[in-house]
Amino acid sequence: MHMRRNLWLCLLIALLAVGLLAGCGQAQEQPPQDQQQSQEAPPAPANKDIILATTTSTQDSGLLDVLIPIFEE
Repeated sequence: MHMRRNLWLCLLIALLAVGLLAGCGQAQEQPPQDQQQSQEAPPAPANKDIILATTTSTQDSGLLDVLIPIFEE
C-alpha cells in the first residue's frame, strides 16, 4: 500500500514537471510565411468612413464627446 502511494506521488510529480516545462521551448527564429505576409502594410481602404455603434451610456457619460473628434481626425 505504501509503495503504491509513493508510485502515484512520483508519477504526479513527474507529470507536473512535464506540464510546467511544456512551455519552455526555444523561440522561432523566423516567423512562418503566413505571418511574414501579414506584417506588410495593408492597402488603404477606398471608403474611409467609419460607422460607430454605441450605447446611450456612452453618450450620457460624455465619453462620446471625447471620442468623436479623435475619429474625425
